[in-house]
Amino acid sequence: MEKRGRPKLSELEKLLRKGKRLQLKIKEIEKQVEDDPNGPYESISAVGRPPVKYKVQLRRAKDEYESIKTEAREKAEKEQDHIDIEKMIKDAEDPSIGSGIGRPKALEIQDIEYKIRQKEARIERIKNGKEKPELKMSEAGRQLGRLPKSNKEKIDRLESQILAMKAEIRALELKMTPLEREDMDIRRKRRVASFLRSELRREGLDGLRKEAHKNWEAAKLDRERFPAEVLEVCALERDIDARAKKLKEAMG
Repeated sequence: MEKRGRPKLSELEKLLRKGKRLQLKIKEIEKQVEDDPNGPYESISAVGRPPVKYKVQLRRAKDEYESIKTEAREKAEKEQDHIDIEKMIKDAEDPSIGSGIGRPKALEIQDIEYKIRQKEARIERIKNGKEKPELKMSEAGRQLGRLPKSNKEKIDRLESQILAMKAEIRALELKMTPLEREDMDIRRKRRVASFLRSELRREGLDGLRKEAHKNWEAAKLDRERFPAEVLEVCALERDIDARAKKLKEAMG
């Protein structure tokens, strides 16, 4: 019987592809470290665990890459001598890289929007004098390396990057189908709802939000017990749920 589908990858091929993806990931994080050495910063309104610093992400990615490289080298040496594992990883073919396979445009846009918010937050820190340049000094007290950029140069660069990212978002949105646009809108509204829930928790009103959901019709009529901000968040969440359900049905 003729076999269908893509051929099964060997363990070595899997490792080489993973190594190649890690190479790209390391380059991306290195750029983030260069752009914002102390980032990312925890947002005041953020919920959950604080973000992992770029430098920590970089160290973890490099450690994982070295582990993958060692394992791949051991497997490759069983098949041939005098291998260059770095070159093998670099030359590995991975159709998922740069193709967007299996990745909704909405997620790509979300990633870009997140990076834009990070850069906007950094601009504010620079303007408020909360970001100090890292100076490396020699034992003789002389500065090592290049002179740090001025605040104006940093802000100009960040603003240019933000404009480029917004253009990238616009290009992705132009390629979207109506269903993909709806998916994007729902994701954006979910982020707004998440922020509003965190505000309710901060004000001690999140319990009322949960209670209002249990008996929505009655809650809408009881304005003395349920403040407007609670009902507004509930209404937004219910709208998101209804639209998400319709979208799921439409996408099959």
